[in-house]
Amino acid sequence: QRTLEIQCAEFAQRSEIRVQTEISDLKLDPERALAVYRVVQEALTNVAKYAQAKEVRVLLQRVGERARLRVQDDGRGFDPKLVRDGSHGLAGMRFRLRSYGGDLVLHSAPGQGTTIEATLPVEP
Repeated sequence: QRTLEIQCAEFAQRSEIRVQTEISDLKLDPERALAVYRVVQEALTNVAKYAQAKEVRVLLQRVGERARLRVQDDGRGFDPKLVRDGSHGLAGMRFRLRSYGGDLVLHSAPGQGTTIEATLPVEP
């Protein structure tokens, strides 16, 4: 999870977008940890490219037997119905998580920011 903290700090420095993190110390195997890292990476890339956000919150916590990840920005948002599922790297993120028994949900609306919520089992 230290790599997530570093990733978020470096993103904040590069993009000049504030990043608040709340990252629990979960014991994930290397493949799941990489999946989480990649989802955060893709989400932050999207924030920098599209969101015009001032702040992003990254939350990683354990809920029962699952890891729950949330990346939430205060940017301009968009209508998910108008965006192809394959764009914004969403299909790749979803596929990566599903291969570990997880899933990804996106919430957004124009003027409301965007939230990506992902869950996956902590244990293989």
